[in-house]
Order: sequence, then structure tokens, then C-alpha cells
Amino acid sequence: MLLEPPRVLSSLIKSPRPPLFPPPQEKKKSFIAQPPPRRRHHRRSPPPPIPSLLLSSSLVPRSLLGSAMYRAAASLASKARQAGSSARQVGSRLALSRSYAAKDIKFGVEARALMLRGVEELADAVKVTMGPKGRNVVIEQSYGSPKVTKDGVTVAKSIEFKDRVKNVGASLVKQVANATNDTAGDGTTCATVLTKAIFTEGCKSVAAGMNAMDLRRGISMAVDAVVGTISANGEREIGELIAKAMEKVGKEGVITIADGNTLYNELEVVEGMKLDRGYISPYFVTNPKTQKCELDDPLILIHDKKVSNLHAVVKVLELALKKQRPLLIVAEDVESEALGTLIINKLRAGIKVCAVKAPGFGENRKANLQDLAILTGGEVITEELGMNLEKFEPQMLGTCKKVTVSKDDTVILDGAGDKKSIEERAEQIRSAIELSTSDYDKEKLQERLAKLSGGVAVLKIGGASEAEVGEKKDRVTDALNATKAAVEEGIVPGGGVALLYASKELDKLPTANFDQKIGVQIIQNALKTPVHTIASNAGVEGAVVVGKLLEQDNTDLGYDAAKGEYVDMVKAGIIDPLKVIRTALVDAASVSSLMTTTESIIVEIPKEEKEAPAMGGMELKVGGPNLHGLFLQGPLAASGVRPTSAARTPPLCRPHHRVALPHALVREACACMSRSRRILACAAAAAAVSSPPRLPRAPPLLSTSRARLFSPSSLAHEIAEEGRSVGEEEPRGKRPAAAELRLFDTRTKAAVPFRPRVEGKVAMYVCGVTPYDYSHVGHARAYVAFDVLFRYLKYLGYEVNYVRNFTDIDDKIIKRANEAGEDAISLSSRFIDEFHRDMYELQCLPPTHEPRVTKHIEQTIDLITKIMDNGKAYTIEGDVYFSVDNFPDYLSLSGRKVDQNRPGTRVAVDARKQNPADFALWKSAKEGEPSWESPWGRGRPGWHIECSAMSAHYLGNVFDIHGGGKDLIFPHHENELAQSQAAYPESEIISLYHPMALRLFLMRTHYRSDVNHSDTALQFASGRLYYIYQTLHDGEETVSLYGEHKLENSIPADDQKLIEENHSNILEKMSDDLHTTAALDHLMKLQQKLEHQKKKQSQKQQQQQQQKKPEDYIQALVALQNEVTDKLSILGLMPMSSLAEALKQLKDKALKRAGMTAEQLQQMIEQRTLARKNKDFAESDRIRTELSALGIALMDEPTGTLWRPSEPELAEGS
Repeated sequence: MLLEPPRVLSSLIKSPRPPLFPPPQEKKKSFIAQPPPRRRHHRRSPPPPIPSLLLSSSLVPRSLLGSAMYRAAASLASKARQAGSSARQVGSRLALSRSYAAKDIKFGVEARALMLRGVEELADAVKVTMGPKGRNVVIEQSYGSPKVTKDGVTVAKSIEFKDRVKNVGASLVKQVANATNDTAGDGTTCATVLTKAIFTEGCKSVAAGMNAMDLRRGISMAVDAVVGTISANGEREIGELIAKAMEKVGKEGVITIADGNTLYNELEVVEGMKLDRGYISPYFVTNPKTQKCELDDPLILIHDKKVSNLHAVVKVLELALKKQRPLLIVAEDVESEALGTLIINKLRAGIKVCAVKAPGFGENRKANLQDLAILTGGEVITEELGMNLEKFEPQMLGTCKKVTVSKDDTVILDGAGDKKSIEERAEQIRSAIELSTSDYDKEKLQERLAKLSGGVAVLKIGGASEAEVGEKKDRVTDALNATKAAVEEGIVPGGGVALLYASKELDKLPTANFDQKIGVQIIQNALKTPVHTIASNAGVEGAVVVGKLLEQDNTDLGYDAAKGEYVDMVKAGIIDPLKVIRTALVDAASVSSLMTTTESIIVEIPKEEKEAPAMGGMELKVGGPNLHGLFLQGPLAASGVRPTSAARTPPLCRPHHRVALPHALVREACACMSRSRRILACAAAAAAVSSPPRLPRAPPLLSTSRARLFSPSSLAHEIAEEGRSVGEEEPRGKRPAAAELRLFDTRTKAAVPFRPRVEGKVAMYVCGVTPYDYSHVGHARAYVAFDVLFRYLKYLGYEVNYVRNFTDIDDKIIKRANEAGEDAISLSSRFIDEFHRDMYELQCLPPTHEPRVTKHIEQTIDLITKIMDNGKAYTIEGDVYFSVDNFPDYLSLSGRKVDQNRPGTRVAVDARKQNPADFALWKSAKEGEPSWESPWGRGRPGWHIECSAMSAHYLGNVFDIHGGGKDLIFPHHENELAQSQAAYPESEIISLYHPMALRLFLMRTHYRSDVNHSDTALQFASGRLYYIYQTLHDGEETVSLYGEHKLENSIPADDQKLIEENHSNILEKMSDDLHTTAALDHLMKLQQKLEHQKKKQSQKQQQQQQQKKPEDYIQALVALQNEVTDKLSILGLMPMSSLAEALKQLKDKALKRAGMTAEQLQQMIEQRTLARKNKDFAESDRIRTELSALGIALMDEPTGTLWRPSEPELAEGS
């Protein structure tokens, strides 16, 4: 990915951001405070404090010390005071250099009381979801529609408090919920209400003077004596569905949950072994309708190496032909000559044959093949056992009842292997799972066990809406996890009664003292809470239900909240997994004890957010994008932001989010230098072995310099395309067709005609962000430009397959995660969500696919393997490097030479590399970093390879457009350092300007040109946008007055001619390398005509002078409205809200820039009105001039004075 300058941290959202570094969470299931990590720095640590006795020598009578001892003590005290002063100075310097935040410390009762408030408020929100009659919780989301859920952990995760101490309490409860969910898969609501009950009573007891540690001991004793359970939200239909799934796949099968395509819930079961690899060539397809290869009773050849020996292939084919049976080959790969032989025999000789790549890598691949051999009754042909393909025997081949191979997977049904051997193999895998300490290895072993002895079931959850499907999926997930937990440890009566009856047994529990007994009683009372809450949510008095159940002795009797009656819970099928309740109770008691014994809390003091001042003249150049023909390098180089003066311009982020040092920008500028050429090199190196023989040569890739686009995702699907869809055809009358689309090609350095490989379809890939921080103005520049291209291609009628990725694992992400004390994957997911919010505000349409690197590790490994097989890469100690010496076309995109590179500019030169310019395709695992299994050992992808892998996966080896940001061919170090220090002060662009104003501002400059970024230009864009929206809004109101008139289809000839000319001109400019600047100029001509038409319509006397009917004007007005709206939609400038709401938002932003309220502005308008009435025109002009300087324009109308955001005059070239 192209670098995102760390100094250019900015948020496109007006809503408050969460802290960049959330408070580090403790390890799950461990609620004991850990000592802080040692800070490593080179400064001398301040001396340890001197004991207070020595510092107080002046207070000790001299007669008690003796003369010598007194002098010694006084001297020591003096030195201690000096040391303290020195320590304060050192601490001050350290705080200055490290920017430590000020801390607030709360003690004792006050600290616990504030924590308790957070616990109580969070628990109250969560507990309403408990039980079969639990209520829904609606959660507002920062984008899209609200989320409706009954899942306790989902509710808990969504809650944050402004008060830091309250939030500490809430965070600890969330930690309990997460720990319970991770361990047992359910029970989060129960754990939350138990935590509240225990902590509430604990706080009261400590406040009453009881020993906190004895209370904790009593609580621990009580918990050790209790094993309980909670109720599930059990729904009969869901329960039956899960039961059927487990019956089909067995105890060790895999059950997954997915979205359905209907209103109903469905069960899809894959019996037998499923390999996550499909056919190597589509020529193997036997069923053209389903695009699958179906083989009945096939022979199965299993080989752990590549099949390249033509003689061996012929020998196997002869055997299949002789026995009149299909043939399936499972091997590491099938090379071109052997593959061609198989295809020819399939097409000409009619032999049913299919070749599939072996799943997995390294030892995992060998194990998978051995599993397959045992399942099918065959043998793995491996050189390790002295076997080879030339000497294979027929008995080495396996078989099964049926094989179905699709593009993506292979399903082997009813293998012919010996049942005893299969069971022995399954037992070996079970033993390996028990002995394994690696979560990754356990996951792979469980997958193997499921394939070998069980199956795969998919629960497809249907519903009438996305919200309904999401809510049902949460409940199904809880039920599935509870079922698995029950299978694992057994069950107890549900509905909370197991906990309730366990409380009786605590009466007999001996304790050492009264305070410990109180601790036991706290648990005893808390155990009643689940039944009480379930009953209350069902609308009955919880205390009554609890009392009735405790009065009787049948420990299976409980309250069925769904039916409102007392029943035998076991006979009624209301049961809970023992593992769930055990985990919930232990975790709740653990964190409650921790909070009860808390004596002080240290939190950061929130920084005061000052009102943003009115901004003076700021000049900043933002490097624009260059579409390199079909290899589009998107808008805005990350480092293309160059200040043209010492003035500063507003970024898109809050002050406290600006963390990275300017040096980091310099380092990353170098990293950006060869992004596109490295991707091209990887793709070309792999293509040499991946392309089948006799295929036509691919057309040259086009590219784009300067700009690098960073994409939106799931939430962008919430964007409503106003009116009609951008790509949807609309009757336009007789309009000129668009000119031929031309895009700039980086390689030829010229605009070339764009002709997609497949007529009517466009395959476009844009490199995405590395999500380790918030978005900045460069991302806005980039994504707006590519969004315009996307919209315009759709407008022209193309079917666009648009892919934009996220590099969600990278050195920068790992470094930031370590600094934040957060998991790297969750940190990147958090910033991906933030990025989506930004793109939503900018109305960037969603891509067709938005893959993440961590979800495409296998594709990346495949590509690296191909590159290595072709001799273009080499491995050293688990690292894989691309060899630039072995790839002559390296640097062809930039036109540089390898010897022009400056080794060590970005990172230290690795002496192991054959050439300093060689770059990493795969990085070996380091301690504490996420890693995956590969043929070269555990590790993760390098920085450039993932785009090549994902683009090939979604679009094939050759596609039409590859976009990205401008790669800094070589970094301008001093410029980068200067821009990072001077270009971005601490205010938010979007807090001062409407997102569509920013979008219009960016499009007023061609994407391959620099943007002159200034307050004046942004204010101009804001004022111009207000003018456009106001004209459209007034036109709508005018047309609505004639709503009952039947309008004719024709419009006046002069108006029709103007519309056709401007339509033709706008499309001509858009087709000329997306010349949005010129297109906007023609659009403004239409806008002016629309304004003129609106005024004519309002002047009745002029209507009477014209021979045209009033309907003619209305018809012309409607046609102009439609044409302006149509072109604004292409550019993505039509607001998602109504025009009236957009106008209000633009006014609100103008008031904020002016630093005044609507009431203050109205007072000034009234003062001016009074001055005009009193003929004091000097005062009237002074007020108008003052407001104009603040960006407020006044308009004197017959009905009074109105105001709007002003359009300041722009300097030439702005």
C-alpha cells in the first residue's frame, strides 16, 4: 500500500472520535492487576524517594538524636530535597518530550462509587435482554441503520461513558462479558447481572467498615462451592435446526452460521470431506450449467509433489480408460505439459478427469493428503517413502462414491477407506488437539477431524430485513455455543434455577469470621438475580417467583417465562450448559472482588477542546492523482502535500489523535517509492508460471501516478443513490452520445482510449489503506477521484467489478498495536470502521469487493510459491525476498534504474539480501506478532505482495484498471519533514465544512494536478454548493405549485438546445481523462440557466408578455432540474439528505466558521435593519462588510434581509 503520512492524521467525521489508544485490557479471565511494563529509555531515572522519616529530621528534637546524628540527618534531608527537585526537573523534561497526559486520582469510597455507577448503568442496559421474554435493545451506529439485538455482549460493547472513572467500571464489566463469551460462547448477560449484584453489595459492605480482603475470601469460598447455569434464549425452531445439524455432522462436525437468501431459516449440510481448492482448469467442467465437475466412482491419485512427468500422466490415464472410470488427481500442482495432456484427453478422448491442488501448506498439506488417502482407501505417493509416479501401482489409487469439484472447492462423498483406519486416524488427531498449545494448530486439527469423521453444516438464517437477520444470527450463535458447551461439560436445569437452589447450600458453608460470612451472603443474594431478572423481563414480580421456588424442595422446578408457568425444567427441555454458568459465575466474582478491593483509580484528565478559531489565509498544495491509463494511481500522493507558505491548513482529525512523529513521515516516504512497480513485478513474475499455454498475451496494464485511493466498505452500502441509480438508464430524449473515454497511461505518459477486455464490463482494482490510524485529507482526495471514475463508468453503462483492499496486517499496524496494548487485528478493524464512516460522509459508493489481507493468506502464499518456482525470489531463514536482478522489467513503470536507489534510506539494509533493492514477499514470524503457517515456516505477507494476490483472486491475472496513490518515486526528505510540521494544525475540516463542500473543492481541480488548498477555496466551494442546492430547492418548490397541471412532453426549442449542448460538453470533458474542472464549468452554465428560468417563472408580468404558456416554463424548469441533478449524481454531489436539510447543514457550518450563533447573527441583522431604517448607511455597510469577512453574505429582499454562506473571490489559479 502507499504510505499514509503519520503526521497527516485526520478524520472526515464531525462526531467525536474514540481515543486513538483505548485503555489496555487485562488478559481474559485474569482480573489481577499486573505491574506496568518497564519503560525503556536512555534518560537517567530520577532517584528513589527518601523515606519520610529521614526527610523529617528537623521535626525530631536535637536532644534525642545527639549532635552527630542530628547533623547527619539534616544533611541527608537536604540532599533528599535537592534530589526531589532534580527529579521534578527530569520528570518535567520527560513529560515534555513524551507528552504525558495529566492524571486524575480518585480514592476509596469516591472511586468505588463512581465505578459502581458505570457498572450499574451498563448492567441495566444489558439485563433487559435476558430470558425468553427479554427485550430488544436498539443501538445507534455511526453509519447505516441502527442495530437491533438481544445479545448481551453486543449491547455491552457499544457502551462508553464520558466520565473516565465510570468508564473504568463499565470496561471491567465488558471484560467479564468478553471473557465469558470467549470461553463458553454464551452467558454474557448472566455474568453482567451477577457482577452488578456482587459489586453493589460489596461496596455497601466496605463502606460499612468491613474488611475488604475478608469479603473477597468469603466470595471466593462461596464461588468454589457453587456450580450453576443460566437460561438460553432457546427458540424451538432454532433448537430443532441445530439438533438436525448436529445429527447430520456428528459431535465433531463443523457448524457455521451464514446469511440466508430467503425469509426462512435453512440447513445446508456438506457430508464427507470438503477441500478448499477447486479445479485447476475450467476445461474439466462436466456440467456447464452449474460450472462443476462431477465424477461418479472415480479413481483418485494423491501425490505430494507437482505432476510434471508426462509418461506418468499417460500411464494413469490409460488405467482410467481401461477400467472405464473417471480420474481425480490431487497434487501440489499440475504443470503445463501434464495439464495440457489431461485437458486434451478430456476434450477429445472423452475421459472424465479433473486435477485439484492439494489443500494447505508444508506439514499441514502432508497431513491433509494422508487424511484423504485413509478416507478413500488409497496411498499418498511420496518420495519420502521411496515412491514416485513412474512406479505407481493401481492399488495405490483411492476411490469414493462421488466427487463434486467447483471453482472454489472439492467435496468427496462416501470414501472407500477402511472404517477402522479412519477411526484410528481420528483418534490420533484428537490426541494431537489435546496436546497442542497453539490456537492456530488446534484450529487446523479440528478442521481435519471434522472433514475426516464428521461433516460441515451451514445454518442459513433468513429474515425480511438486514436488521432482523442480524438479530436472529446473534441468538442462533448463542444457542449454538450453548449446545456445544452442553456437549462438552453436561447440563443443569435452566432458567437460573440451578444458581438459585445452589444458594441454599451456602447456609452450611463455614467461615473464619463475620466479614467472610458477609462475603458468602453477597454471593448467596447474587445467585437469585438471574431468576429475578428473567421473571421481571417477562412482566411478573421477580421477588415473588424467587420466593415460591425457594419455599419448595424440587430442584428441577423452575419458572418457564415463555409460558408464564412453573414447570419441571428438565422435562420441559429448559436446560443450561454447566460450562456456561460456571464461567459466568467465576468471571463475575473475580472482577467484582477486584473492584471491591480497589482503593484508588488513576485516569487521564480529558483535554479541553477549544472552539476552533476563525481561520486566516492558509495555503497548502495537495498532490493530485494521476490515472495511469488502466493502471490508475489514484488521487493524492501521501507525501504530495506541500505547504506553499508558513501558514497552516486544517486537517481532518482531532488534536489528541495526532501522535506520529515527523521523522516517521520521512521514513515512510521512502517506503512509498516503489509500490506500484513492486506489485507489477510480483504479478508478472507469477504470471510466467500461472498462465496456461497458448493463451493470448494480455494487453499492457495502465496505471496512475500521484493519487492513491483508499476505499469504503460495508457501511457505504447505506448510501442512497438519489433519484435513480447512477448506472441506470433514464429516458433523456434525443441526446448526444458520450465521447470515447480516454485515461492517462503512466507508461506511455499520454491519455489513451479506454477499451475494456470484455465488452460492457470493467474490472478495476484500487490499492487500499493500511488501517493503523484515522483518515487524512489525502485519502479524501484519492477516494473522491476514483469514486467519480466508478460513477462515470456506471453512468456509461459498464458493469464494473470494483475491488479495493485493506492491508490489515503490516509493520505499522503491529507497532501501533503494541504501543496501544491492543491486538493488531482488532486495531486494524477499528480503524477500518472509522475509515468507512469517513467514506460514508464523502458519499463514496461501495466497491464490489473489499478484501482484507488476513482473509487471503493462502492466495498470497500461492502467488509467492509461483514466483519462487519461476526463479524470481529466494528464501533466507524463513524470509522470502523478490529478486530484482532476476526480473529485467523491474522499475519499468517509474523509468528509474536499480543503481539509482539509495539503500538504507527507509529501513536498515539487510545484509542477507542479494541486492539491497530486493523486497520482502514473506516475513518470518517474530514473537508477539500475528503469523500464519507457510511452506517457509510461520510468518506473514510482505508489504506489496497482497495486492497482486487479491487482484488476481477477484479479477484474474489481467484486468482493466489498477488504481492507487502516487508512488513517491523517490522521497523529498526535507519537504516531507517541513510539510508534516507545518501543514496540519489541530482542527477538523469536516467540523467546519460540509462533506459535499470538501468533495466539490477537490473536484474543482483535475485529479492529475495539484490542489491549491486554502480557506478561501474551501469557503468558495461551500458558498457555491449552497447556491446550487438553493436553486434546486427553489425550483422544486416552484414546480410543486403546478403539481396538478398536466405537463407536455416537449420543451421550448432554445431550452432543449441548451440542455443538449451542455450534456454533450459535460460528457466530452468527463470522457477526456475525467476532466471534472471543465465539466463543473459547463454544469454551472446549466445552473445559471436554471436560476434564470426560476426567476422568469416567478415574474407573472413577464409571463403575460410571452406567447408561451406557463406550462412551457414549468416543463423547461423540470428538464433543467433533471439535467442538473443527473450530472450532480455522476459527480456524487447530490446530498443524501433532503435539499432543505443540506442547506441547513451548510448554514450551520458557516456559523461555526464565523464563530457565532444564529441568535448573534440575527441580532446583527436587526441592528443593520435599524440602521438602514434610520438612514445610517455607514453603519449598515460596516455590518455587511464585517459579516462578509466572516463568510456571511446578506441579501435584502422585499420580505426582509436573508443570509447565506458567501462565495469569496478567488485568486487566479485557485
